Order: sequence, then structure tokens, then C-alpha cells
Amino acid sequence: GAELAAALDRLRGEIRRERTRPLGSLVALVGAAGGVGTSFLACNLAHMLAREGAATCLLDLDHQYGTLAAFLDLPPRGLGLAAAIEAAETLDATALQGYVCRHPSGLDLLTSSQDTVASLATLAPDRMALVTQALLQNYRYVVADVPHLLDPAAAAVVGMASHVFVVVQQSVAHVRNAARLTRLLNGELGLPADRVRIVVNRHAKGAGVSAEDVAQALKREPILVPNYYKPARESIDTGVPLLDVEGGSALARAVQSVRAVIAGEAPEQKPGFFRRALPIFSRNKT
Repeated sequence: GAELAAALDRLRGEIRRERTRPLGSLVALVGAAGGVGTSFLACNLAHMLAREGAATCLLDLDHQYGTLAAFLDLPPRGLGLAAAIEAAETLDATALQGYVCRHPSGLDLLTSSQDTVASLATLAPDRMALVTQALLQNYRYVVADVPHLLDPAAAAVVGMASHVFVVVQQSVAHVRNAARLTRLLNGELGLPADRVRIVVNRHAKGAGVSAEDVAQALKREPILVPNYYKPARESIDTGVPLLDVEGGSALARAVQSVRAVIAGEAPEQKPGFFRRALPIFSRNKT
């Protein structure tokens, strides 16, 4: 009797720990400005993870428009993000399936439904954190597409991330925005500096602001995603992920390099990468 009771107590304890232990990794992609391609990168990164066999959920934090469903040609059939936020305390593996919609690759998407938009009243940081916690308990990876204007709910999600990728393009304004954003992430949200990486999207070698300039200004080696228009445009217009459009392209390989950072497989920094910087960055620190 006593031994059975002790065994049951141990089992209950293990079940409680399993229910409360975050099982997954949260990856957040945040644009330094609108239109930098954050959603495209988040969508295709999540699709690659799902294609590898990892249980993956793509979390669309665009509460008003829920644009990621179009990137996957996926009608948002689930109850959606707003309903999930309202039911945050009751979410488990079974319940979550009623709120997400599934891509044929196995990728799940939690986004705003066509009929319901999350009201400002429901976007409390604690409720958004509960939804994220439930996702992490049921998926190996949660990839969050975060609007560049961080509201408190989005900030709560980013603060839980294992990896944050700040997406920029090669302009002085974008680099200045990224500098402010990284200070916010490291300061107010308390993320360690090594959790925050820079992604230069639509990289062009001849741009006035070079990759070396970005690295020097932001004190981080950026991941370079080339400006390869054709497969990106085809993927977006058809709703077919990049791997299925042109999986061997330089663009797809660049997204795979973001995947390598998550797995701890990123290559060592190239010697001399921080050689020079635009004078405007050193003169105008913001």
C-alpha cells in the first residue's frame, strides 16, 4: 500500500513537471521596419523545420490582418488567434488543434481567423504569454512573425524567445532602427546579447550600406539573405513555400543558414568582417 502510494505520487509529480516544462524553442523574427520581408522569412523557416519532421507552429502576431495564411495558400480554418487568447487557460494538445490550421507539410499555423479580430482588450501580455507557453509545451519549434511596432503582447512573446532575428535591409534608417530595437530587446526585455542576431534581407553587394557597415554599426555579424527576386516572388504569388519552388537556390540556402543558427551549427565569423564602417553610423549613434 505504502509503496504503491509512493509510486503514484512520483508519477503524479512527473506528469505535473511534464505539463509545466516548456518542451519547445521559440524563434522570433522582428522587422526593423515594415516591408523588410520578415513574414516571408518566418514562413519559410517554419516550413523548413516542419519538413525536417519537427513539430512546428508558425505564430502570426499580425492581429488585424493575419497575412501568413496567404503565404501558404492556406484558408484559415481554425478558430484562430483571438479565440485562442480568450481560451488561454484551457489550451492543451487536443484543444490547440481547434485553433490552428495545418499545411500539407505538417506545419501548423496560428493566425487571425477571417471572422474574428483580436480586440485590444484581449491582447494582454499575460494572456499572450499563456498561449505561447501552451504552444511551447506541444511543439518542438514555435516560429513567431512579429510586427515591427512591438505592442505589449508581442513584446511578451519576444521576451520568451530562445532566438530573436532582427530583419533589416541595407539603409541607414533600417540600421538605426535595428540599433534601437536591439537595445530594447537586450535592455527592457532582458534578452542576452547572444540571443539576438541580425538578418540582412535582400542583400546586394553593391549597396551603399554594405554588410560590413551593418556588422560594425550593430556589433553583430549579420546573416545575409540575397536579393533573389524570382523564386521569392513566385513563392509569394502562388502560396507555395520556397523549398517547393526552388529549394536549391541561394535564397533557400540563406534561410537554411538561419536554421543552422537555431541548431547551433552556424559557421565561425569570417576574419576581417568588421574592418570598416560608414562614418555616419559612428557620428550619429541613436
